[in-house]
Amino acid sequence: MAKKELINEKLYDLARADEFVGQRAKLLGISRRRLVQLLAAGASAATVGLLPSLGKTNKVQAQTAKPSPIIKPTPPEFFVQNGSNLEMRWEALYGRGYLIPTAMFFVRNNNPTPNIDLATWQLRIEGSGVERPRTFTYDEILSMPSVSVIRAIECAGNGTIP
Repeated sequence: MAKKELINEKLYDLARADEFVGQRAKLLGISRRRLVQLLAAGASAATVGLLPSLGKTNKVQAQTAKPSPIIKPTPPEFFVQNGSNLEMRWEALYGRGYLIPTAMFFVRNNNPTPNIDLATWQLRIEGSGVERPRTFTYDEILSMPSVSVIRAIECAGNGTIP
């Protein structure tokens, strides 16, 4: 992939999608062209089934239709905007060691940021491995004791395919 494609987010996404289609076709033992034909046919069939509901939106869709601005301060001396993402400027870390302050942590948005009403938002913990399901409000979560840990983080969107 050329350096130009790595800098332009749209070109990068297109190149990665093309690479993904090629790898999936190879795994399935078919040509890239045949895989694209099958995907197009499936998308066409799915669209026909969805036509009656296209005019309807639910509450979540309405809330996430417009991306919210990034909330934290993002001074240009610390960040470079790359589409919907903010990349940390490596030169801003010179002499700071290996720990990245939260304020300088990159922003990776693959979807619009939802607008959340903190007064009504809740987190429900449930499932087969949960003995006592419980719902928490935002204020309850903030009132819990916090623990700081040092971890290495790699962006999950780095494009590796198992």
